[in-house]
Amino acid sequence: AKRRRWRACRGFVLAVKPGHRRSGVAAHLCLDTLAAARQGGYRWGELGWTLSSNDPINRAIGRLGGTITKTYRLYTHPVRSS
Repeated sequence: AKRRRWRACRGFVLAVKPGHRRSGVAAHLCLDTLAAARQGGYRWGELGWTLSSNDPINRAIGRLGGTITKTYRLYTHPVRSS
């Protein structure tokens, strides 16, 4: 029987400690992951759980060709005291 091959992958965590931000570490992680995925035969991928306020990572995703397709919001309701 022919095995079905995965063609997509999902990344959900990318974190760099504050002392190493803006050093190119995140860019290298993204590029190395993208290269490994392509070498593994993946044709597309998605990233999840990036905050809309995280401008550096959102700009990097855009420069790598990514687009925003979904936006999730988390709302809080003030607790009323009785």
